[in-house]
Amino acid sequence: MTNASAKFIDRTDRPIGPIRPDDVRASDQWPPVIVSKAEIDAEIERLASLPVPANGRRQTMFVHPSASQPGEGLVPGVQVTLDVLKPGEQTAAIRHNSTQVNFCILGGGYTVVAGRRVTFQ
Repeated sequence: MTNASAKFIDRTDRPIGPIRPDDVRASDQWPPVIVSKAEIDAEIERLASLPVPANGRRQTMFVHPSASQPGEGLVPGVQVTLDVLKPGEQTAAIRHNSTQVNFCILGGGYTVVAGRRVTFQ
């Protein structure tokens, strides 16, 4: 294991887009990195302090130090983001053809997927 840290890239109010398969080589071997709870908590506070962006998304992408554009991910082919909404806020709807996994680490709310309301906490 290495002591390398992930980079944070602020993507607040930027378009959402998947990493394309040709952005990274399957043979890339990146050493593991650790993102500490303290780093995540500090980034949550930083994002929460920003004004509401036009698309409602305060977002930071976790990026491995070995990554380079256009394949900025935590591991080859995988983007990991941290999004912050304050009570009562909402984001603009997005449409994408990639897989997305969301989970709530603090608070709660709901999302609408294909017209179905999904609550989380």
